[in-house]
Amino acid sequence: MIVLQTILLGVAMTLALYFFGYGITRLLLPRAIKGFELLLMPFFGMALVIVWDYIALWLGVNLAMATWALGGGRWG
Repeated sequence: MIVLQTILLGVAMTLALYFFGYGITRLLLPRAIKGFELLLMPFFGMALVIVWDYIALWLGVNLAMATWALGGGRWG
């Protein structure tokens, strides 16, 4: 059961990174390497989450709320 939960969590995190990286990859990736877009999407997503959360922490915002805001979530 723990193995299944770990696999599902990994899949969910990978899908979230694809979600976060989709727009920024489409926006910033040069035309010469557009063929590697799907491969690079989670890395761009991780970089976006790291920078976004770092700025949120620097501004004193709750980290959970900042991450939900990045995903377009609602709170409160």
